[in-house]
Amino acid sequence: MSQPLPASTYELLCCPVDRSELHRSDSSFVCGECGCSFEVQHGIPIFLDPTQSLFARPNDSEWMQSSSSSDSGSAARVKQFLRSWKPALGLNLAAAKNYQKVAAMALQKSQNPIVLVVGGAEVGKGFNAFLSDPRFIFIESDIYFGRRVNLIADGHQLPLRDSSVDAVICQAVLHHVVDPFKCVEEMWRVLRHDGIVYAEIPFMQQVHGGAYDFTRFSAGGCRRLFRKFREESLGMVAGPGTALAWSLEYFIRSFSDSSSWRSATHRLVPFFLFWLKYFDYLFQHLRSGQDAASCSFFLGRKADGAISDVEIVAKYSSAA
Repeated sequence: MSQPLPASTYELLCCPVDRSELHRSDSSFVCGECGCSFEVQHGIPIFLDPTQSLFARPNDSEWMQSSSSSDSGSAARVKQFLRSWKPALGLNLAAAKNYQKVAAMALQKSQNPIVLVVGGAEVGKGFNAFLSDPRFIFIESDIYFGRRVNLIADGHQLPLRDSSVDAVICQAVLHHVVDPFKCVEEMWRVLRHDGIVYAEIPFMQQVHGGAYDFTRFSAGGCRRLFRKFREESLGMVAGPGTALAWSLEYFIRSFSDSSSWRSATHRLVPFFLFWLKYFDYLFQHLRSGQDAASCSFFLGRKADGAISDVEIVAKYSSAA
């Protein structure tokens, strides 16, 4: 089970409905203004607005529990062994070095920076070293329970006060939300002055979240999504080699709707196509490579104003 939410962060919490002050008990939080009550399970607060969140339906508590369940015993060990031998179709060229940058930038702001992770049920590539650094206080949120999640919350309605955190991490999540612009606006709201945001967003990727897969962004679209942030860097996470490998796997998968066919292609195809991802090292610094990237990243700081669409277009034109 997840570690509890750090006690030092409780004062940062607010009602996700109207952002009012909360009154805490052992089993719930109650809003002093609207009266909404939010339960606490296993020490983890669940801040989902039943009138707004896609995940706040009556059966969602059961869904969240089942989504976070994992195999145990010998069967789990066998599955883990088999997964470890299957080659990955893609690379992540950016996360490890970018997390080092984020850590250094955050430590310039505070000795113990507060970092909000939006979509923390699955630990992203390159993130483990950052997570293990004891100098940081992590609020790890998601809409279902996970091994590290200590706050159940919807990214469209973050239950945190304005200007309350030093950094926000959102790795491969924004394509799974209904309104990514609203989620980024919430990140901007909860960040302190000059706060840091780091996000990775798919571009050339097939649907991989079923019904909960909505949006893709080019590098320019990614920049516009974070238009209220000053850009520190923007670039490729995975390139055309990864995009091609994904496309070929999904091309083969498309021959049948059978679940057994889907499972077989997912398990076997990577053994024949994994080598394509290594071309990404050749393409990562080329504009033509960025235009065909599988995934991009944005690293920036909270700004007082927004970059204009004219500036975004001009930046692409000058780079080209």
